[in-house]
Amino acid sequence: MTVKKIVEENIISLLKMDYLPLEKKAELLDKIEEVVTKSVLLRVRDAMSETKKAEFDKVLEKGADEDLQDFITKNVPGFLIILGEEIERIKKSMADSLK
Repeated sequence: MTVKKIVEENIISLLKMDYLPLEKKAELLDKIEEVVTKSVLLRVRDAMSETKKAEFDKVLEKGADEDLQDFITKNVPGFLIILGEEIERIKKSMADSLK
């Protein structure tokens, strides 16, 4: 499942924004996905050794999603847990801001 799909299922419905036109919802999804992705990547990088950080940075510089996914699969055993935690954190933050 992609980050975008997870964001759509978890955050858009929480914020009750299913009513938005598809174009606006897609725009919002892109922005939230970017926030989630940056948050997850920062958290993953912070947990790495200096050597792995250097390798990770090179993969990020290349900008190839497939290479990034391969690196994460091989070097970040708890990635899906981290992803879930960051989505929950962002979801809670967004829900709290609506109160």
